[in-house]
Amino acid sequence: MEKEKKQVQKLEDCSLSELCSMISRYEVPFEDVADFVENKIYAFCTNGHYDLAVLELTKLASFFEQMPDKNDENCRDLADVYILIGEICQYVNKFRESIEWFNKAAIVADRYAVPYHNLATAFIELGDNASAIRSLVQEISLEPGNYFSALRLAVLGHPSVQHQDRHRMTAAFLCQQNGI
Repeated sequence: MEKEKKQVQKLEDCSLSELCSMISRYEVPFEDVADFVENKIYAFCTNGHYDLAVLELTKLASFFEQMPDKNDENCRDLADVYILIGEICQYVNKFRESIEWFNKAAIVADRYAVPYHNLATAFIELGDNASAIRSLVQEISLEPGNYFSALRLAVLGHPSVQHQDRHRMTAAFLCQQNGI
């Protein structure tokens, strides 16, 4: 237990570059440091250093891309890195560029709903409701109990969501949010 605390403290003190290097050297799995990586990235972005964050993540993506014999977990890790880059692009209002990253994530982990959710957000920001609807439909097909996305679909006026369904989904979403 004490050793784990020291490891967590050590990771917390690492720079983004150090964390990415540790992953690339197979010292730690991405999933074990993903939260630390995200925290460092968002700190970079809030300080106006989003280009540096994208540079580090691009190096990490390259590591996963070149990894031989990727398994599903490695593909999911690569998708998560692409999603982080896409989210940075959204943060700086580069929605078209974010779409490219989210599409890459959807390709490498095609059973993962998150890229489709983020695609929908980017398309909505660009005023492309038809593409947003397609993304939300795909997301919901992968994650059927996602009431938030179903509500977004309803707001966009998708015909698959009937008026009475909107009330049921709203109630279900609110219960889900409140732990009822």
